[in-house]
Amino acid sequence: MSDPSPVQRCLLATEVLDLICTEIWYSPRDSLEDRRGETLAALACTCRAWSDVALDRLWHDIRGISPLLCCLDLWEDANGSWTIKRPLTDSDRATFCRYASRVRRLLRVASSDEDTPAAHYALSLISDSCILPNLCRLEWDTQNPVAFHYIRQYLNPGLKELYISFLEQQQEQLNILFTIPAVFSPNIKSLQIRVKSASQSDPSRLSLTLPSWNHLFVLELPDLTFDGLSQVAQMRNLATLKLSRLSSLWITSGIGDRSSQHSRQPLKFAMFDPPFPVLQHLDIATSSAPMSAVIDLIRTFQAARLQSIKLFFCNKGDTLDDLDNLIQSLAGHCDLQSLRAFYYSHEYLAGSFASLIRPLLGFHNLRSFRLFNSHYLPISQAEATQIQKALPNIEQLVIDSHCKPQGEPMSNLLTLLPFTHCQKLKYLTVHIDASDKCAREQLRKRSSCFSDVRNYSLRKLDVGKAPISHKEFVASFLADVFPNLEEITFDDCQDTSCARRWHYVEEVLLPLLSRARMREQHRLGIKTPTAPEDFTANWGKRISVLLEADDEDWSDEEKVEASRSRLHALRSSNRLVPSFF
Repeated sequence: MSDPSPVQRCLLATEVLDLICTEIWYSPRDSLEDRRGETLAALACTCRAWSDVALDRLWHDIRGISPLLCCLDLWEDANGSWTIKRPLTDSDRATFCRYASRVRRLLRVASSDEDTPAAHYALSLISDSCILPNLCRLEWDTQNPVAFHYIRQYLNPGLKELYISFLEQQQEQLNILFTIPAVFSPNIKSLQIRVKSASQSDPSRLSLTLPSWNHLFVLELPDLTFDGLSQVAQMRNLATLKLSRLSSLWITSGIGDRSSQHSRQPLKFAMFDPPFPVLQHLDIATSSAPMSAVIDLIRTFQAARLQSIKLFFCNKGDTLDDLDNLIQSLAGHCDLQSLRAFYYSHEYLAGSFASLIRPLLGFHNLRSFRLFNSHYLPISQAEATQIQKALPNIEQLVIDSHCKPQGEPMSNLLTLLPFTHCQKLKYLTVHIDASDKCAREQLRKRSSCFSDVRNYSLRKLDVGKAPISHKEFVASFLADVFPNLEEITFDDCQDTSCARRWHYVEEVLLPLLSRARMREQHRLGIKTPTAPEDFTANWGKRISVLLEADDEDWSDEEKVEASRSRLHALRSSNRLVPSFF
């Protein structure tokens, strides 16, 4: 047999094979049907040199226990009762261990018929100790309280991340939380707990389990009491804290009394020096607590150098004064230099630019700013200029709303001009009115003012529920100021003509203009920042489909009229210009 060629030797290198398999797994190949597993299975059957690497990637993540049950023709399901069809052999154990030892993440599934006590018991019979000995992340989301106790069979000393979802909190299930760190998995760094039934949630009992988890780096809880927060404040390694349904922290009555009112007593942690010493990421979503109560909680984190803050509110009684106090509290108790990301959302309270955005512009190092207002929040060109000057390092800017604009003035294309100076901006969400005639006229008159100012970093633009007309002009403007724009997203509302026009701008006009620009730059020898990949590839196939949908907005009549006026002016000045109109 001849020696392998250089290409064959490269394909036998484990590192190269691992890169190939990882690319197959993380790169979607077919939007209609996911065939990544089939591709990796085919690679595993190609040769022995490829088998181990392909199987490692194929079994790295599994959803539910169904793959484990199907890897051997050993069990049968008789009305939800899994039984062994034949005697278990050493070969069966070796085959099962060959696959089970490759699993690193057991992920939850929406619904599974195999998630029964009998199914977990059947798997426990084939393994003497832990079913998945090398598991790093376990997502335990079972609807059956009896099946919940089989979580012990999946815990191992190397487990790093644990996600547990309770259908309802039972004392026996909470007792398992006491024993997991000390008995089964002492190296867990991330603990996430969800309770699906809010009425069955008892934060006082859940808070009692926290002393066993002092070594955590990431903690996510639905709710907790003041005693529970005191325990969290002592966690010396805690970097991320998420409270997904906070409502019980300020309740002053006894345990189990859910009818008491929230107290505005200040939260004090004087016994801890300092509380939350290394906390970097804070995520709070309130269930019934008012915004005024959260202000006191924000003050307890002033010793932490927070890098990201996410706040979700849904209390109908919140007022604009509460919002002002919250913003002032954030500005006064958070490090202006450390904060990198801020996320705010309120389902009912409508803030303005002056009350919600301007006070936060003092955080000059923000990389991500996401705002979801209850009502549409228009941004003028002057206000966009303030954002651009205050946040020079912004990479992601989202100004969105929970409802569609109801007759109020909208932002227009002029609002986008200041963001051309944000040279690090990659993602932008601003609901604009791309059909504003006045804005188009101003842009034509001032075209020389922004012809040399371009943002080469923006890749994605979200325009929301934006009306659009004269799509050729809109596409030309976007291609000029955002040359590397790859994707435009819009809400597919009832006005299907606007959806078709935005789709035509994204799929046809922008690729055409980008291709023409690249050819002209190549001809002139101009080197400018370009997109990392040619997103205009295959545009010819898309244009043939879109040309069939006429939305009665094919030509820019205003531009034609302007050209006709200029030509008539030239002819009237005795210049020999032929008439084309």
